[in-house]
Amino acid sequence: MSLDWDSLDRELADLLGAYRAALAALDEGRPAEPWWSWRLEPEGFAEVSELDDPTARAFLAWLEVLLDERFVWRARQALAGAWNRPTKVAHLKAPIGLRALRRRLLASPHPGERARDAEAFGRVAREASDLGVDLVERRLEQSRGRRFGEVEGLDDGAVVGLAEGWLARTDDAAAEMLHRERWWESLALALGRGADEGWPAHLTARWLSHVFGEAFPDAVRFAPAAGPPWGATSFARALADLGGWALSRARPADLPLPLHQHPFGLRRHRRRALFAGLVVEPAFAGRVLGLGSGRARKHQQGTATAILASLRIDAARVLLAAALREGRATARERLSDLGPRLFGATVPDALIAVLPELRPAHAAAFAGSLLATADRAELVARFDEDWFQNPEALASLAAADAQPMPVDDEERRAALGQALGEASAALAELLESPFG
Repeated sequence: MSLDWDSLDRELADLLGAYRAALAALDEGRPAEPWWSWRLEPEGFAEVSELDDPTARAFLAWLEVLLDERFVWRARQALAGAWNRPTKVAHLKAPIGLRALRRRLLASPHPGERARDAEAFGRVAREASDLGVDLVERRLEQSRGRRFGEVEGLDDGAVVGLAEGWLARTDDAAAEMLHRERWWESLALALGRGADEGWPAHLTARWLSHVFGEAFPDAVRFAPAAGPPWGATSFARALADLGGWALSRARPADLPLPLHQHPFGLRRHRRRALFAGLVVEPAFAGRVLGLGSGRARKHQQGTATAILASLRIDAARVLLAAALREGRATARERLSDLGPRLFGATVPDALIAVLPELRPAHAAAFAGSLLATADRAELVARFDEDWFQNPEALASLAAADAQPMPVDDEERRAALGQALGEASAALAELLESPFG
């Protein structure tokens, strides 16, 4: 038996679109329609799973992830309800949902207000945290659920070792930045508020077009996420989204998505991290933000602090999800160890799956951030530090992004493992350099 791969690719695109629309509805507190299709029913799934074919296996990886999502959908609905359900907190007049309270906590520029929001958040987060753990555990019940926290192209456990190593390597640098006894102030470091000069008032396509000049004319067609920026990392996230969008746009029309990207693979996260890392570049501070040398150094320190803090949180996601394989008690013990290392103070155990949230692709996002360091070094070597405004550099990225996904084999796994180790050391050095 054979399948029409173009037709199946269209089916997958429709299925992913419906799934993402349902997720967006849940996040916004709206009812979500059932999103799954016949392809996830036993007969439709078997048409693909029974084929011994490389293309079928690539499609199967996506269908398995979506089947897992269907399996945990009720748990995901319950979790979304806990995030959005209004709750009365002492210092606010009107009830507020946990999601909105977290937004207040992260967005507020006032330390006193942040302290009140953080204390309230720790008190009311228990339900969402428990439901977040339920969601991970239900994934692990499935045989396919073992993919939660695993990465295509890497041996099992490799990313856990990298996360442990990254925290150990950056513990001393992070300790100097932390606000003792105030975990919420240390969390605020990850927003990059210390690098507050030169940014526009709003995230817009016009600003992205300004970043790249004539080198990336399509940037003006990309619409960043709406909402006011909270700090430098809001702009880093917009750049990351643009990098992911550019990768998707580069895929040839006749190349099915599963032959271009793996659902928990490194390619998308690696490209996102490359573009997000622009905010730390000296050339970015000078050429885009118009900062002189002294102000540029302050900018580098603020953005390096933010990215270092963010990556340490990403590493903690990897370690907490791995600990959950051994049960909730083990994960709570892990959080009690990680809290002081991440934030300088113990974090309430009610936040175990809330700060940081645990997501299926967290391990790929962390590993992709490390590997992007090697991509950045290669681009700087070939095109200089202002590579992001060089049409030849961006054309080389687009050409690479148009290629099929590399075949996963033992040789590639070994090369990835070595590259990740080297990239981890290089990234730590890069982020510590503005403080030297």
